[in-house]
Amino acid sequence: MKVIIIGAGQAGIKLARKLSEERNNVVLIDRDQNALDEAQNQLDVMTLRADGALPSVLQSVNREPPADMIAALSNSDESNLLACMFANHLGIPIKVARLSNSDFRDDTEIKLEEMGISLAVNEDEVTAVEMFNVTKIPNAFEVVNVLDGRLQVVGFRIPSESPLLRCNLMEYPNQELLKKVRILAYQDRKKVIIPTGKTRFQIHTGLIYVAGTSENLAEFFQEICPSDPPPKRVVISGCGDLGLPYARMLSESKPKIDIVIIEQNKERAEEVSEILEGCLVLQGDCLDGVTMQEANIGEHTVFAATTGDDEKNIMSCIMAERMGASYTMAKISNPHYDPLIKNSLIDRGVNPHSAIINEIYHFARGKNVKHDTQLVGMEGELLEISLSEGHPWIGKMVGELELTRRTGTIVTAIAKQEVVQVVLADSVFEIGDTLLVYALPEAVKKLKRIFG
Repeated sequence: MKVIIIGAGQAGIKLARKLSEERNNVVLIDRDQNALDEAQNQLDVMTLRADGALPSVLQSVNREPPADMIAALSNSDESNLLACMFANHLGIPIKVARLSNSDFRDDTEIKLEEMGISLAVNEDEVTAVEMFNVTKIPNAFEVVNVLDGRLQVVGFRIPSESPLLRCNLMEYPNQELLKKVRILAYQDRKKVIIPTGKTRFQIHTGLIYVAGTSENLAEFFQEICPSDPPPKRVVISGCGDLGLPYARMLSESKPKIDIVIIEQNKERAEEVSEILEGCLVLQGDCLDGVTMQEANIGEHTVFAATTGDDEKNIMSCIMAERMGASYTMAKISNPHYDPLIKNSLIDRGVNPHSAIINEIYHFARGKNVKHDTQLVGMEGELLEISLSEGHPWIGKMVGELELTRRTGTIVTAIAKQEVVQVVLADSVFEIGDTLLVYALPEAVKKLKRIFG
């Protein structure tokens, strides 16, 4: 597949790396030669210094072989829109535009589909959803919506008092609860393992990933993590393009959560207090001890730093943790700070540039692989796969295929029209089913070849 990427920023580089690793033909366009040189040193891609929104540039790059997809990820909404419109005129099938201004998506008079745009992505809105999901699920490190949002995959660390540590999965007393969810994989001394009935988790076990509906996951975590109830208060530092939608989602959710917003800009603080009724808005600096004390950070409090300053976000999270916050999250755009997250200085770092890659990547799929998601905390991928007529799995039970032993994969859930069910050993595959499959890194390419 040939893909044109406009913009050699973080999002463009991440997408180019993912696509080039799978041996796709990638052309990266940017006006900054330094950014292109850095990309050329890291990736096996073709680079071009030019304005990707110019029709002459796109026409020259689209020559044999023609492009299958264009992803306009520059910092200019207008340039991204123009590039996709010209790409549509050239007949490029898939057009993705990064749009930061919500007016382009919310204005009912603007029909992006009629302009030929296949997908409009906004990293702040995608990141806000990610932060909201993590906030609502106790002990969650990562929450991913799959199968059109009908199922969630949650990564968590098992607490020391969890009953899941007392026996192997086959001997767990509440087998009915385990049948409602599906444990995909876990880390053991940095190795990723797909569990079996004989698996017994240890206190040193790393991240564990489990899938289920939101209702079943709530029941699961209530029993498995009894000491981690849902938060009673969320303190948000910064209420810009990320903080505002995150706060709005929390204010509209149930059960009700106390929301406190710390906003340094006085005019913005006044504006937000009018937009978000019922939320306490403090005008001040998140690094100011008095302001943080006024926010009443303590037990069962989630602190989320969403300003545009990575260093301020990290430091305010450390302050909040010392004040008793039960969970801290920070917006971190610079990947050089990733080691801080791994060393647990804060509980969760969210990178807006990474957040949109999964949104984009499902357009770069094969015939039957409908969606492809990379987890932040675990190697391997989640694949949504359609079973078409004639596939050898149709009519067979999950257990008899022995997929984990043979291929390093685990079928997690099956979507049968409007019904989504967690897979059991006696689940039978049928024509038209959409499967959610977790595949270890060495199994991903093999699985994609099987399904085209």
